[in-house]
Amino acid sequence: DTAQYMRLWSVYYLAMVLAELPWGWVADRIGPRPLLIAGPLVLAAGFAVLGHSQTFEMCLAAMALTGAAHAMISDADSALQN
Repeated sequence: DTAQYMRLWSVYYLAMVLAELPWGWVADRIGPRPLLIAGPLVLAAGFAVLGHSQTFEMCLAAMALTGAAHAMISDADSALQN
């Protein structure tokens, strides 16, 4: 239903916001290249979990994983430009 759909996207964006600073710190410390390599792999894993989820809780976990992966990619991309 609509409430569950909104809950999924809320978890995604919450994970993305909470992961922005830690991934930015990692990109500053070790460089952006490892995150630019790992980010799409983690994102693919999140989509694989989402595609195979059989419970709503697994969908929530997959959305959190994809949100964190998107933050990983966006922070590394920003660090690369500096």
